[in-house]
Amino acid sequence: MLYLQALGLEERLQDLALEGGVLRLSGLWGGARALVLAAVARRLKRPLLVVTAILKEAEGLTADLRFFLDRDRVQLFPEPEVPAFQPVSPPLEVRAERLQRLRELRDHALSALVLPVRALFRRLPPPDALDTTTLHLYPHRIVPLEQVVEVLEVGGYRAVSQVEQAGEYSRRGGILDIGLPQLGHPVRLEFFGDEIESLRYFDVGTQRSLTARERVDGAHPEPVEGVTLLPLSEILLTRASREVARRRL
Repeated sequence: MLYLQALGLEERLQDLALEGGVLRLSGLWGGARALVLAAVARRLKRPLLVVTAILKEAEGLTADLRFFLDRDRVQLFPEPEVPAFQPVSPPLEVRAERLQRLRELRDHALSALVLPVRALFRRLPPPDALDTTTLHLYPHRIVPLEQVVEVLEVGGYRAVSQVEQAGEYSRRGGILDIGLPQLGHPVRLEFFGDEIESLRYFDVGTQRSLTARERVDGAHPEPVEGVTLLPLSEILLTRASREVARRRL
């Protein structure tokens, strides 16, 4: 705080929080940038979107901000890793991480989201679209199986006969298998009517549910209590958008 007082920032940050406007600073370098940004985040009490020129700078600033703020509430928004303005999809893991960060920003679960400017070169879904394409699934939740399948289709998951990798789903009667990028194993949901009766990890090779011992020996020592279903595509194919596309063909 003494550093901020020396810069004459305390009063300016208070005015920014109360009245809004623009705060222009220059000449900050090293950890001083992160110190000032952390002070802004605390004063405004809402997430900061911090844009840098290049990825290396974003990575360094993310590390510095994690020193001054809760490290779990400071995240890096990745570049798409494909040429700008080209009709090529980023890798699945990158798409999943970008949409996860947008969801966290929407939920005010972040203090700061840091990104290189190239990360903004692709169209992103509007915030309210994430609300309709995010589902929290857990045992005994009442949700129609058809609704879950619709969210999967809108979010860019691919229907297959047998799930073998992330981004796929398979439905067999009242059983729904989903490969989620954030998990080491896919999950199997069993429905009884509109209720999720059970939710378990299963092995891709054998297609069997993992036993307690297999969970302990593997990547998931605890039984799965719930999962969050997020879209995998930044272009959300809702029923309305699919109908428009069909009419244009």
